[in-house]
Amino acid sequence: MRLWSEDPDGRPLAIGEHATGGWGAPVDAAAANIGMRTMDTPLDPETVERIRQLGGEELLSELVGLFLVHTPERLKSLRAGVFENDLSRAEKAAHSFRSSSVTLGARSAAEQAGVLERMAHRGECEALREELPAFEATAAALMGFLSMRFGEHRE
Repeated sequence: MRLWSEDPDGRPLAIGEHATGGWGAPVDAAAANIGMRTMDTPLDPETVERIRQLGGEELLSELVGLFLVHTPERLKSLRAGVFENDLSRAEKAAHSFRSSSVTLGARSAAEQAGVLERMAHRGECEALREELPAFEATAAALMGFLSMRFGEHRE
């Protein structure tokens, strides 16, 4: 499975390419594992267990699937908001990513999204541009982990 984003003209971005408007770079499972080294545990085991208690593997799989389906668009919207100086859009996208990450117990990703959300709220566009690549790497690693752990999901 490959996860990627596109620039505003619909062209896939290459690894490390950020300035043209996409949220990140093509990431395969091996590339996602590189980012996982910095994430000791991408999901909080207690949160995952609570989800299982509420609805079993079916609910957990459904939540992961929704995350994997909707996250690329959220990240694309975040990047577009940052580089188009639409900080309200960036704030909403970061908030949405943070909320869905919290639901799954992806604390590190949620914390990073919260930082971006607050920066957007305060109008710190340059700081957002500086922090965005690290956040995109975290998001790509999380998506890679979820894809490998729970399989591919499509709407």
